[in-house]
Amino acid sequence: MDLPDARRRNGNREQLHPIQITGLDISEPMLSQAKIKAGAKSVKIGWIEADCRNFNLKKKFNFIFFPANSIAHLHDLESIEACFSCVKKHLLPNGRFVIDMFNPSLSMLIRDPSKRYPVTEYPDPDGKGNVVITENNVYDSTNQINRIKWYYKIDNQEEVVKELNMRIFYPQELDALLYYNGFTIEAKFGNYNMDTFVPSSKKQLIVCYARR
Repeated sequence: MDLPDARRRNGNREQLHPIQITGLDISEPMLSQAKIKAGAKSVKIGWIEADCRNFNLKKKFNFIFFPANSIAHLHDLESIEACFSCVKKHLLPNGRFVIDMFNPSLSMLIRDPSKRYPVTEYPDPDGKGNVVITENNVYDSTNQINRIKWYYKIDNQEEVVKELNMRIFYPQELDALLYYNGFTIEAKFGNYNMDTFVPSSKKQLIVCYARR
């Protein structure tokens, strides 16, 4: 994501300038949905279909953001290091790299895998009824992978099952991975209100920069 200086003084008034945004994802269906949502909001974004472990956009950015637990899809050290290397190459000297990752809940990881737990419920956008989502999970502690199954049910229709495997990053581990891959953590917050990260925080919001 490229965030040039969006504010310039014009007399006593502050003039806003458009922010240039680049979105990258390996999944074409995810990009298609993102394009639809951006178009509905009249937001102009340059979309790139690429692997975050191996990309070269031939430009550098002021700000690179991994939102919504995206980093949890990198399951092994080789993938993490390759991704961080690409991020470093694409950051401007004063640029910032921000990671949004949940703070692991041990009580959730060790839940009974034979039981279903509620996730959410909402009206189907196509008007087919009410969508109810439940889940269960099995935690692979050796590889730190939480193997999740989501069960989608719309009224009397057949249930749909989707699998989601998420790498668990513990706070000190994630800090260390960033440090040993050439980043310095500038700040770490526990939520979007920018409260200080504490053990009970729901999120790990890390702001860092690349050491030169």
